[in-house]
Amino acid sequence: MKKINKMNPEVKQQLIKIFSILFALFLTLVIALGFKFYYAFSTNEPAIAQNYYEVGKDYDRYINSKKSSDNRQLTSLPDISEIKRGINQIKFQYMETSDHSSTGIKNGKIQITLTRRATLKGQILKECITDHKGECSIHFEIPASGGRYEISLHANDKDGRFTTKEMIEI
Repeated sequence: MKKINKMNPEVKQQLIKIFSILFALFLTLVIALGFKFYYAFSTNEPAIAQNYYEVGKDYDRYINSKKSSDNRQLTSLPDISEIKRGINQIKFQYMETSDHSSTGIKNGKIQITLTRRATLKGQILKECITDHKGECSIHFEIPASGGRYEISLHANDKDGRFTTKEMIEI
């Protein structure tokens, strides 16, 4: 017995179209991989830096340079946890502490960053320079939507730094 396969011409055209698209996609993939291999073998850049050991030893120095100085203190009024929706004003005092006394740090740079991790539009960055008493004020506005914010406080001067981070619900 002989099978006769008669396919509808419309179905045949659709199958040819589908397989042509799949072949084109496969061919594009092969060309892209070929270019990637060509580029990888034609460049002489190593995957690991030649001085990786020295860079690793430098890592401890880098980490220590980002830590807060032991004799620095940053206070705020009102407290950071009391930030609310709408317009806020925070007064900072940047102090150098010793065993028995504290003195204000003049010309210290204080930076506050409020980041809303849920959206890309939620970052507020403000800074101020301290006066002779070590004080400065920052004004900013929290949008009506509120939410969870990560607050980063950085205070720098020529002899030290203070850094802290915390999360608050606004």
